Amino acid sequence: MQMLFNLKRRHLSLEEDDSPAIRELKKTLITEIDSRWKLSLLEPSSIYLLSSALDQRFKQLKFLTNEKKDLFYIEVVRLAEHLHQRQTVREVEGEPAASDREEETAVPPTKKRNSRIC
Repeated sequence: MQMLFNLKRRHLSLEEDDSPAIRELKKTLITEIDSRWKLSLLEPSSIYLLSSALDQRFKQLKFLTNEKKDLFYIEVVRLAEHLHQRQTVREVEGEPAASDREEETAVPPTKKRNSRIC
């Protein structure tokens, strides 16, 4: 996400010395990026921004306004609380945690054997 915002801000901003063809190209690229990634309609539940907020490299979301940052961080906390509640309910009901289920069904890899072909 940060890459798209930086691309728009640094490379696709309209300059006075841009030729008409370059201006049209930049406008088209901005429109396409916005429509494909829905950058103008960023919702707190956007999977792209939630993943950016959780990514150590971009968690400060420098490409957003402070108001939008707050909304996304509130959504991250809400999702974490929801997951914690689901896990607590499962533990109370006696259902094993997801990691326990994975351990039960995991098949150990087969051992490699040295083959000696003469």
